[in-house]
Amino acid sequence: IEKGGKVGTTYKVSTCYLAKNSGNNSELSDELEWKCRVYLEAPVVTSDDGKLSWGAVNNAKFYRLYYGEQHKDTEDTEIDLQELGGGEKTIYVRAYSDEDGYEPSQASNEIEETIIYELEPFTSIDFDGVSYQVTATSQRKYDKVIIVLKEPGQDGEVEEFYEVENFAVNEAGGVYTYTIDIRAKYKAGDKIGIRPSDIDQYNKYLGKTLYLEEE
Repeated sequence: IEKGGKVGTTYKVSTCYLAKNSGNNSELSDELEWKCRVYLEAPVVTSDDGKLSWGAVNNAKFYRLYYGEQHKDTEDTEIDLQELGGGEKTIYVRAYSDEDGYEPSQASNEIEETIIYELEPFTSIDFDGVSYQVTATSQRKYDKVIIVLKEPGQDGEVEEFYEVENFAVNEAGGVYTYTIDIRAKYKAGDKIGIRPSDIDQYNKYLGKTLYLEEE
């Protein structure tokens, strides 16, 4: 490139040995085809306030984020960590081009992150004190939920958490309605809440608790 080569262009190249004494140079070698290629510059990745970011790389079309056995492509130079799911992540980035002759970059520096993924919370909750059934709605289907029961104690409220897998769930218009029997756990006066349970035991997820408002 410094001698006038053009990236992406294929040249016919011959070489010879240049001797110290003039006239003793070797003959030209057979011609070979050589394509002028360059590697993109490796991104430098930083992490701050739940986001990864890096500077734009010249001639890059997109960036590929590697995290564990997965990867994600983006044309932006910033990504929200929530997009990578929860758990322990080792993350690095490579730059890619769609221009001929520009090769993918080497890997960026690695970033170690523990991501607490925020699950979609429940949007409503109701309780029938006769049937002891909690009815709750969410915009996402979960295989497990956690029922939270708060009861008065000598030193303030005491919380108890019960993971539940056996319940009825129906979907209509993108809204999931859960019906959960808590007869075995509920005590009169308990404050009732519901939140999503971890959806993968190997990852870290957090679901906010929605409590039934006291009348």
